[in-house]
Amino acid sequence: MKKFLGLLVFSLLMITHQKTIAQTASDTTIHYGKVTVIEDPVIDWLMEQHKNLPPEKKTAPGFRIQIASNNNKQLVLNTKAQFIKSFPDVPSYFNYYQPNYRLRIGDYRSKLEANQALKDIKRVFPAAFIVNDEINLAQDQ
Repeated sequence: MKKFLGLLVFSLLMITHQKTIAQTASDTTIHYGKVTVIEDPVIDWLMEQHKNLPPEKKTAPGFRIQIASNNNKQLVLNTKAQFIKSFPDVPSYFNYYQPNYRLRIGDYRSKLEANQALKDIKRVFPAAFIVNDEINLAQDQ
């Protein structure tokens, strides 16, 4: 889809560029020193279409640390409360995967990053371990 959209944008820009080269100076071309600004409704339309595209994927393959897994929901929720008290800045994810409830924490892009966090977490949760998971990407990326 991205390749198609890129090809479409490139084609439209090439058509627009060829059209403006053929044009002489007109009302849609404004000259400021050595810079030529071309106002074209096609470019405005393309920008609007881009704004209306669905948002980019906000997840990626990565790593999390699993600190609890049990078929007793309350036990895992108690572990989550204890984790939030100990590590309030680390995101936690409580999920049910039959037959167990699982508590996984963090969004780590690399295993090295997850290992560094695991050292601190193992002090409070000695049974913690790293797992492959779909992680949430940071909002600023």
